[in-house]
Amino acid sequence: MVSSCRPYKNAPDSGLQTSSSDSAKIEQLITRARKVENSDIKLLLSVSEQLARISNNTGNKKALVYAGVYKATYYWQSADHSLAMQIALKTLQDADKWKINAALPQIYRIIANLHKENGDYVLANKEADQGLTAARANHDTTAIIEVLGLKAMFTHTYYLKIKRPQDDLTSLGMQFEALKMAESSPKYERLRIRFYNNIAQTYKDQKLYDKTLYYTAKAIILANKYNQQRSLTYSYCWLGEAYYFMGQQAKGLGYLKQALNISQAINEPYRQMEVYESMYDCYILSQNYKEALACLNRVSSMRDSLQLIKSLRQTSNMQLKYEAVKKDQQIILLNQSGKTKNIVILLGMASITIFLILSIILLYQYLTIRHKNKAIRRKNQILNEALLKIAHIQSHEVRKPLASILGLMNVFKIQNYEVNKDELLMVETSTQELDEKIRDIISATESWPGGKDN
Repeated sequence: MVSSCRPYKNAPDSGLQTSSSDSAKIEQLITRARKVENSDIKLLLSVSEQLARISNNTGNKKALVYAGVYKATYYWQSADHSLAMQIALKTLQDADKWKINAALPQIYRIIANLHKENGDYVLANKEADQGLTAARANHDTTAIIEVLGLKAMFTHTYYLKIKRPQDDLTSLGMQFEALKMAESSPKYERLRIRFYNNIAQTYKDQKLYDKTLYYTAKAIILANKYNQQRSLTYSYCWLGEAYYFMGQQAKGLGYLKQALNISQAINEPYRQMEVYESMYDCYILSQNYKEALACLNRVSSMRDSLQLIKSLRQTSNMQLKYEAVKKDQQIILLNQSGKTKNIVILLGMASITIFLILSIILLYQYLTIRHKNKAIRRKNQILNEALLKIAHIQSHEVRKPLASILGLMNVFKIQNYEVNKDELLMVETSTQELDEKIRDIISATESWPGGKDN
């Protein structure tokens, strides 16, 4: 947590008696943080501690708020999402209280990213909208560009998550709109990196690889110029996937390994996990199941170590509690009948129960098959492929709709089970997706030696 503020002797809460040298130091530290936050997050923690000391010694509230901003950023990028959210919400409260409005867009962007990385796109977009409102109120063009790019990225990632990229008709236009602003002046040159990367990702997902290579090349030039190491992990990732999918597998893997090495060097475990997911997609495409399974195991292990499902519940709960205190009222929803509430509860519980029962059945079948493995060596290849598919569905896909259902159920509980139509549709979508994955598992088990098809 950010160090508590010790009042400056005889100084008002606004910190107006801060010396000119301290004020200059604060601005220097903020400028330094903006330069290093994408290259070496350990330096962010150092900047945060220096700002906290100035705040303790002078009572300066701007130093207090920005100390919180960079500490929250550090823990977010270190994948400690619960602590990052706790610090970010406290910092948002301080910024509102002391009218440090210039920091608001950045705080909202941190909170939005935390929700996004935990899979809650509703809250992520809500916080991004508040950040955009604050940026416009501040007439802060830099912040406006950054938040517009964030919203575009959220939109594209959401459609990828629900496996409907063909329905994403807006994110690319939003990226180009923000890029046009970033290209309007040399002072926004550094901001162009994210848009070149995001546009490259969109074209990569559309299989327009020539355009992917064009925009990643532009991103890499600027990322190296401004030492934006985190940005380079995205550039090399999209470049690696593009070359791999184009048939240049060795070259593609080389770039993916560069992305992984940089992610490890800057100590960002969440980015490491994402790079392994990209490598998994490549290996699956080329039917290299051994390496694909190794990447999948790394992803599953890292996901478990980062406790993302637990983090989703904690960050969502903190956000809801913060808003309840800030607004002094619960979020008002449309009244739903008791029957509808029961349906929602039963639907969620049934989905979870089916998943647990199916997991036990699959585990038992797997142990039985393994025990008889020596007698069915000729069918090993079929079995291994089926198990790989099941492992992928359970570890990589079933968790997504299940996490959404658990998150929504927790929100319903907080809201005293009062839900609206949109939230029911979200439950329905997640449940249908879970049902689809369960059917995939059943289909896979039927293809096993001795299964239904044999």
